[in-house]
Amino acid sequence: MVDYIDHTTDFWEMYRDYKYVEPFKTLYNNDITKNHKYSSQVMWFIAMCYAKSSKFKNLSEVDTENNKFMIVSEIIFGDPKKFEKIDNLETLKEAFIKFNYTAIERNLLMWDQLLDNRTNFLRSQSYDLSNFEDLDKMAANTAKVVDAIKKLKDELAKEEGSGTGKGGTEISLND
Repeated sequence: MVDYIDHTTDFWEMYRDYKYVEPFKTLYNNDITKNHKYSSQVMWFIAMCYAKSSKFKNLSEVDTENNKFMIVSEIIFGDPKKFEKIDNLETLKEAFIKFNYTAIERNLLMWDQLLDNRTNFLRSQSYDLSNFEDLDKMAANTAKVVDAIKKLKDELAKEEGSGTGKGGTEISLND
């Protein structure tokens, strides 16, 4: 689990286990830069976007000037659009989340993103006679999404408080 972020250090030295887990292993092995600098930067990019300890994790991925991809890309690569050139970014993101989050945390993350996307969509719509009924329904149904998020947060609080995962098992790195 990535619990400390210092993008000026070598990710692979700080978190050696990632070198043995796909798709990070392929990223590392295919990197021909000196000391695997590029793949280390890619991993720091992903960590700064998705690690639980990152101050950027709750920012939106897209649709705003303050989206985390552009901010973190500028910090890591010196270019806010360099992240667009990262091969298999979605695959690396999903693997990182699976490696660092429990099942409940992953579901909560998905619901949080859904709520953000829903809110951004509603904000972008003009409210007029042609769509007011649909927008009213969507706005009213947002409460259901919020309720689902609250339930997941309650489950997460129970899980974290007990130190056990699903079925009473001890939480592992993959959980």
